[in-house]
Parts: sequence; C-alpha cells; structure tokens
Amino acid sequence: MFDIDKWNEIWISLTKHKLRTVLTAFGVFWGIFMLILLLGAGKGLENGVSSNFAGYSTKSFYMGANKTDIVYKGMKIGRTIEPNISDILALKIKFPEIEAVSPKQSIRNDVTISYGTKNASYSVQGIYPDWRKVEEVNILEGRDLNDFDEKDHRKVIVIGQKVRDFYFSKDESPIGKYLNINGLYFKVIGVSKPQKSGWQANEELKSVWMSYSALQTTFNQKNKVYFWGCVVRDGYNTEDVIKKVRAFIAKRHNFDPEDGQAVWAWSMETESAKFRGLFGAIAAFVWVVGIGTIIAGIVGVSNIMLIIVKERTKEIGIRKALGATSWNVVSMIIQEAIVLTLSSGYMGLILGVGLLEGINYMMSKAPTEGGEGSFFKNPEVDFTVAVSAVVLLAITGTLAGLIPAIRAAKIQPIEALRDE
Repeated sequence: MFDIDKWNEIWISLTKHKLRTVLTAFGVFWGIFMLILLLGAGKGLENGVSSNFAGYSTKSFYMGANKTDIVYKGMKIGRTIEPNISDILALKIKFPEIEAVSPKQSIRNDVTISYGTKNASYSVQGIYPDWRKVEEVNILEGRDLNDFDEKDHRKVIVIGQKVRDFYFSKDESPIGKYLNINGLYFKVIGVSKPQKSGWQANEELKSVWMSYSALQTTFNQKNKVYFWGCVVRDGYNTEDVIKKVRAFIAKRHNFDPEDGQAVWAWSMETESAKFRGLFGAIAAFVWVVGIGTIIAGIVGVSNIMLIIVKERTKEIGIRKALGATSWNVVSMIIQEAIVLTLSSGYMGLILGVGLLEGINYMMSKAPTEGGEGSFFKNPEVDFTVAVSAVVLLAITGTLAGLIPAIRAAKIQPIEALRDE
C-alpha cells in the first residue's frame, strides 16, 4: 500500500487524462459536499427552532378561554366562557397529575411607569409564583416573586433587564427602589432575564412582573381568568391531563367537554414531538439525497476505472506474463479507485464543513435586537457524521474499483497481448 512505485503508477494513471479524472472526481466531491451542507443546514434549522422552545418546561401546557363553538344542552354557540381564579386554583387540588398551575394576565395599554424624571410605557404581567415552573427565568439581581407576595397582595415587582437599563444606570442598583405605576408605588425586588429566545424573550425583557393579586387590585381587574399555564408531573401524559382539565372547566361553566374552541390548549410536549418527527424526516431525506448523489459519483468512478482497465489491457497482460498475481492486479485497480474517491470526497468534506463554519461565524457576528431568536442557528455537522462520511468514502471507493478490478484479474496474458 505504501510502495512508492505503486503510488507513482497511480499518479501517472490518473493524470494521463486530466480532464476525465477531474470531472469524475467532481462527482464524488459534489456528493459529499452537498451531503455535509444539507446535514448542516438541517441541523441549523433544528437548532434554530429548538432555541425558540428554550425556557419552557417540557411538560408544560397552556389553556385559554374563548367562545363556544358547539351547541350544548340547548345553548347556542358563541357564548363567552369566563373561568375564575377559584377554577384555576382548584386544578392543582383536583388533579394530582398537575405539579404547578398559574394564571397570567397582561396589561399592555395605558400603563405609565415613572422613576424620577423618566417615564415610559411597559407591559405589566400578573402571575402566581408557580408560573416560574411553567416558564423559567434567570434572576440577575435580587429575588423573584414568592407565595407571601401573592398572599399579602404586596406591592413588589420584578423588572425585565431592559426596564432596568432604562430607569437605572449601570452603577445603580434597582433593588429597593420604587417605580410609580399608574400613580401607585411598587418596590423593585428583582431583575429578570428569560431563558427563552425570540420575540417573546424580547417582550419579557421589557416587562414588569407582579403578583396576580396585586395586579387585580391595582388595575381593578375582574376576578376572571382568560389564560393560564400548567406543568404536568413526570409519568403522566399531557394530552390526557388537558382533556381532564377541559372537562372540569366544562362542567363548571356548561359547555361541551369536546369544545376545543371554548377552552383551547397548547402543549409543549405535543409540539416538541411534532418537531422531532419533522426533523427526523428531514434528516432521512437529506441522507437519501446525499447518498444518491454520492452513488452517482461512484458510478462515474467505476466507469472511469473500467475505461482505464480497457486502455491498460496489454500492460496488465504483460504484468501477469511476468509473474504478477491476480491479487496484484486487483489491488492496483482498487487502490486507484480509493485514491480518486477519498481525495475528491475528502475535499468535499473539508469545504462543506468550512462553509458551514463560515456561515456560523457570520451569523454569530450579525447584530441581534433584544435577544431575538432565529429559525436558523448554529449550522453544524457532528463528529460522528464526519467519521461516517469518511468511512462511507472508503467503502464506496472500494466498491467503485471492485468490478473493474475483477475484470482486470480475469485478463489472460495471451489474450491481452493480442488486444488492439
């Protein structure tokens, strides 16, 4: 394998017809290059979409009240369903499958927040402490809301990082300071940053969080709940729990338990499973396309090796007449095929990975606004795939030279010398 004379022969054979060799090698190069590029693009899409699920509990689901869409007990459709806080709090007691439950109410309009001479309008969110189990945040300074804040209707708030940056300088701690919200003073107890990404993260960076009871008191909200989130304990199916919760609310507010419009639901577990299935199908499609392209290139290599065998019929006959064994001839042809395949395929692998790294570098340097996410992020090919591609190249290179090598081994010296 490492005989200098053999390598010299291989080099002479492949460079004798440069254009033919380059065009054949390009087929293998393009197959590997496209396989790596497609796999990287698929992974980038998966990473981008997955990043938009970051910060959510994998066993969480959301529900919201709307209008009925099914006639029930003689009552017409279009009735507005209005669950109250007692309905929501009863869920955790009624269903042991539920680990956490919290309503969430947003006040976005006509909210003026002041500190000193600075005034701005930010979204105010009312939650129970359990909401942090539904959606996780990082507390950068101070503490988060707790059960005592909710129970005592305390006028305390946790502010998003962008709110903190607007009202306070870098050297000034906001903890213990008071913000004026629509004429009432609230004490800042913490600064938060969401673990999620995308536009939702950007919204939360510009939000003010207070207990649900404090929000209802401050903004004179009715005791109604239109949106809430839950976390299901491990070992329970989220969709089954959603059906039970809808049936429970339906019994209390007289609507059909099958009416998904009256109380809608969105499950993180279900949506994640859908995306995993989608990306699995994409990966399978990419491999089929990539391997198909590689096979086309290998067929080209096999064809050129058959041509080479035909052109070197006399040479092979002379070699066998001088004592060369069939294995000597087979190994010579296979080595040429492997060298042609590996060298061109390896170039495709290197350039494909290099291009993905370049794209990743440019995306990392691109400016982002407020932590906004992307549906394409960090395109990459893992080490296992790279090694698999190299192994695939070695195997296909061997297969490409196998048929021409067997044909060459069958050449009889006397017949070879008669060949014109």
